[in-house]
Amino acid sequence: MLILALVYIIAISLTVGALARWATDDLDNTNNFSVTGQLHTAMTSAMTTAIESIRYTPWPSGTGTTGEYLLPTKGVATGWGWCFQPTSGTVSSITLTTYTKSVPTVYTIDIYCNTVEHNLEKETRVVTFAACPSTTTAAACEANPLLSAVAEFDDYPSGGSQGLQTQCNVVPVPCGEGQLLKNWIWL
Repeated sequence: MLILALVYIIAISLTVGALARWATDDLDNTNNFSVTGQLHTAMTSAMTTAIESIRYTPWPSGTGTTGEYLLPTKGVATGWGWCFQPTSGTVSSITLTTYTKSVPTVYTIDIYCNTVEHNLEKETRVVTFAACPSTTTAAACEANPLLSAVAEFDDYPSGGSQGLQTQCNVVPVPCGEGQLLKNWIWL
């Protein structure tokens, strides 16, 4: 009888230990999901900032060999470049801080843009965005972004105007009168 009681106590102990381990794993997973959620929040904020920035103040994405800006050629992608003027360096970056239980986590997100101009069409600009953590190289981010988006912009004023012959910020026409978000894709 004593041996049966000992077997019963050992079985209960193993069950309680397994349940405790399971609960601990669930708590660890909750923390991992929280960190991933913070990264997604930072990426979303950075992407939204880039889209709104280039909507109203388009930067010619392409640059010449000496760093001068090149105006886009109709229907030809400019190549990957800035989405907004960098505060330093040559990459459009945004640094954001998120908090979990009052513990800050800092994310620096790099965003690259590729613009195709269609000045005489309703969608005067189609811009592809690529966003990655700053630890990712430009080439790797452009080829395989963590978050990508495609937005179409209408640069004609609501009352209409003559056909644009060049990018909207070069002539006295307000940019970004209309916007359509075509894609928003997480890797």
